[in-house]
Amino acid sequence: MAELDHAGKVREFIRGELKLKARHMSVYEQAFTHRSWVHEQNLETHMSNERLEFLGDVVLGLGITESLLTRYSTADEGDLSKMKAQLGSRATLGEVGRRMDLGRFLRMGRGEEHARSQNLASLLGNAFEALTGAIFLDLGYEVAARFVVTTLEPEFGRDLVALDYKSVLQEFAQRRFRTPPHYQVMRTVGPEHRKTFEVLMKLNGRVYGRGRGHTKKDAEQDAARHTLQRFGYQAGSNSQPEAAPLEEPKRPWFWPFAKRKERLI
Repeated sequence: MAELDHAGKVREFIRGELKLKARHMSVYEQAFTHRSWVHEQNLETHMSNERLEFLGDVVLGLGITESLLTRYSTADEGDLSKMKAQLGSRATLGEVGRRMDLGRFLRMGRGEEHARSQNLASLLGNAFEALTGAIFLDLGYEVAARFVVTTLEPEFGRDLVALDYKSVLQEFAQRRFRTPPHYQVMRTVGPEHRKTFEVLMKLNGRVYGRGRGHTKKDAEQDAARHTLQRFGYQAGSNSQPEAAPLEEPKRPWFWPFAKRKERLI
């Protein structure tokens, strides 16, 4: 009876809550089967969710990487690696698993249940990875990747953008000013082992932001951040920089005469 209840709950979750057109429910039931339950039932060890967890980790990493490359089109490998590590960390995945309340579907041995292990971040994170692996096997990569990105959307918008203000500014400047940002190091101060870089951020030759940092990259990010704040952008929100009006270029005092001369020609 309990077995039927578990299968029914998983089916309702997959087809009802997640709105997935699942074809093989058994793989989702396995995604929520802990090895302690398999051991108590004297089943083969491969019937636990650990293999799906292994697969899901790969699918999850690829889905996150693909989304980061799209969202932060000018970020370098170092920043992308930091963001990917943060999104795929055990703490983040555990929080996602807790938010989805995946513990209600886990089949566990009595000892694990007694210890209330369903609430442990590591187990919930593992369950999320196993669920991702199950979706991949049943419905393919596109559906699995969309599930990952959609589910992690709140995490994408938290502190990640702070790592790459330059990409946000790059896209805004190209869209509004039709020109990329230009960063210029004005000076460096301090001892060799602890330099501070001071950077200007220019658009069409005009200074829009200033930044400081102990590396050139950090100073440029700071300058980009100040520039975005000038246009009303707030990190962690879904808002976009305000499209500030383009400034008319300054005309020389003889401009009307020059304009008249052009018409005569």
